[in-house]
Amino acid sequence: MAENNFRLITEIEVELRDLIPNFLKNRAADLRQARELTHKQDFGPLKNLAHAIRGACMSFGFHAAAKVAAAIEKSAMEQNVSATLKNIERLQAALEHIEICYV
Repeated sequence: MAENNFRLITEIEVELRDLIPNFLKNRAADLRQARELTHKQDFGPLKNLAHAIRGACMSFGFHAAAKVAAAIEKSAMEQNVSATLKNIERLQAALEHIEICYV
């Protein structure tokens, strides 16, 4: 993947600070699973996983990442392997470039 020089700045409640590392670790595992499901063309579980990722992102205030997860869900419903893999890469990049501002 090409190196990106952008940062996705997100304001998060300071009370969530200790939960963020585990949140990001869990999303990385979700993305690995999403790739596996996509390659197997197992779209039902993939759609459910993308929906869960979207909800988790929304719960923590990562709204831009949640939008990308919604795109994964949509492309899974359409059974579009190429678009799904592209959206998974977009979500990975978004999560890797989050800069958190605790409020």
